[in-house]
Amino acid sequence: MGLALVVGPAKVGKIARLLEGYLDAIEHDPVLIVPNAADIERVERDLLRRTGALLSGSIGTFDDLFRQLAVGAPGARPVAGESLRTLLVRRALNRTRLNGLGRSARFG
Repeated sequence: MGLALVVGPAKVGKIARLLEGYLDAIEHDPVLIVPNAADIERVERDLLRRTGALLSGSIGTFDDLFRQLAVGAPGARPVAGESLRTLLVRRALNRTRLNGLGRSARFG
């Protein structure tokens, strides 16, 4: 599995190059990482304009990639959802001395 990192200033064709590389590697089930969920839909639309159909590969964020890695690991445990993470953070803050910051921590 290879890793490609495209760098350069804005508006020089980095996204076009990434999409071309993705389509060139489509038979190898490539993974394209984008910054956020909104970019997933935009990139999918761009790819579909170029090729008409996508039957392989995946597009997601780093969070999506880490979730897949965690689930596929030996002895993997379920990934905590947003509400559980919020509850755990609140409990941790309630048990922690915040040295004068406690009041502001309640409103985050």
